[in-house]
Amino acid sequence: MVQISHHAPEANANSMIILGAKLNGDQLSLALKNRMDVALTYLKSNPSTQVIVSGGQGSDELTSEAAAMKNYLIKNQIDVSRIQTEALSTSTFENIKFSRKLIQGEKIILVSNDFHVLRAKMIAKNQGLIVDTLAAPTPKSVRIQLYGREYIALIKSFLLDR
Repeated sequence: MVQISHHAPEANANSMIILGAKLNGDQLSLALKNRMDVALTYLKSNPSTQVIVSGGQGSDELTSEAAAMKNYLIKNQIDVSRIQTEALSTSTFENIKFSRKLIQGEKIILVSNDFHVLRAKMIAKNQGLIVDTLAAPTPKSVRIQLYGREYIALIKSFLLDR
């Protein structure tokens, strides 16, 4: 069984994976901006933590999610030497699968929105990773829609994402 952390993750994790989310052109959606802001708070307090930004480019996006996230981190004073990009993934399963190759160390934090962390942590565990989670708030304007969609995706992942 997967349990979600309701506490702050340990300090000085080796690696952080920030899961991508929709862009509006080349701009972060509010859900993704919330993920980035939660990650920034942790990264600024834990300067030894390396970060992996993970997300490909959707057909309606002008750049990859990973590139947009990397730019956001750099604009917010995270040194480029701490950032690795994974820009091929098109799903949470692939985010984690492809990011695994970039992970340094065993203390890993996975960042997503609160509606998504249960499934993301389950997928990570199924891929042999033990992760702590850092949950960003889900925007109120899309909360019902995203929680509803996530319920179906959770069932799909439980059955198929192994």
